[in-house]
Amino acid sequence: MAKTLIFSPFALLFRHPFKTDEGVPQLVGTDPAEEDRNKVYLWPDAFGGWKERRPCTLPAEGLQHLHNNSGLTSSWPGSIPLPQEKRPQGRPPKPLTEKVERDVLRVPLERALLLKVMGSAAQQGKLPTEWVKGLIEAALADVPT
Repeated sequence: MAKTLIFSPFALLFRHPFKTDEGVPQLVGTDPAEEDRNKVYLWPDAFGGWKERRPCTLPAEGLQHLHNNSGLTSSWPGSIPLPQEKRPQGRPPKPLTEKVERDVLRVPLERALLLKVMGSAAQQGKLPTEWVKGLIEAALADVPT
């Protein structure tokens, strides 16, 4: 999946129909650092041309809108995408839950007794372990401490 580049909303870039005396195309655009879309500058579309920018006083007729990447050669700051936060790839991890430590009690039972425990638990809609736990808790409640 291609990454979408996001540019400053204050960065506007156009190609002006007039060329310099050397025949180099001229760019018209805003300075993204100033955050003012009404202040427009003119500079040559050549290496380092942004350093030679000056306020644009030429008529706005015939301007051709350009993508922000087009200003890269002239070092226009609006051609650099905004930094994006890094998001982890894939499924988010499950939240950590508090681990409950349990002691395990192993009791040998005859098969007939085990089937009776399972049947009684099923009648009450519980798991056999829950049913046995309930019996133990009820028996301990009667024991004086």
